[in-house]
Amino acid sequence: MRRRAIALLITLLIVTLSLVVNFCNLFPAQLTEIAFIVCEHVSDRDSAEHHLKEVVQPGDIILSRGSGVEDVLVGARYSPYWTHAMIYVGWGIIVEGTVRGVVCSPLWYILECEEFCVLRVDAPINVRLAAALFALNQVGKPCNWNCFQKRIYGDSYYCSEIVWAAYKASVTIAGIPCGPDVDDAPFWSPLTDFGVSPAEIFLAPNTHAVLWYSSRQE
Repeated sequence: MRRRAIALLITLLIVTLSLVVNFCNLFPAQLTEIAFIVCEHVSDRDSAEHHLKEVVQPGDIILSRGSGVEDVLVGARYSPYWTHAMIYVGWGIIVEGTVRGVVCSPLWYILECEEFCVLRVDAPINVRLAAALFALNQVGKPCNWNCFQKRIYGDSYYCSEIVWAAYKASVTIAGIPCGPDVDDAPFWSPLTDFGVSPAEIFLAPNTHAVLWYSSRQE
């Protein structure tokens, strides 16, 4: 029963996002302006929750950092500092690639992280919504354990790969994906050149932080 309810919820979200994306594509002239806001830095959970409600929009990318075993391994292996990437799809839900596969999770669980930031991609709202829709359609696919590769239309995804793929697939011309590349970091590394890491998404010139929370005491 619970699985059916979750499947129904995901279906409703996909249908709703599809309708919104189609509506946006009918009126592109009104959607070309990109909203920039000053990044808010907060250090207490209540402020983080308040700003999260005010700031986060569908298509926003959320990066997190922790001190768990998985975070330490990811950080040591190929992504210093930021160790996990997610995409917000609306209605208090994020899509993330985990060891359990691509899943939907409640947005508020990121408040348990030691540190997180919300990134906005420099793209019109219809592109950001299309990225959210793509990510939602990948829910249920397994984890891609090879973090040294990346595929747009893959049969499995790791965390930063699903975020990158969602934006690449958000715009297609003659069937060719040509959406924003959030792996366009201004550096080269033999560890990440063939894949995509949360750190590279953070450093990409077409993403900017709109919220940054840290519980760490300096």
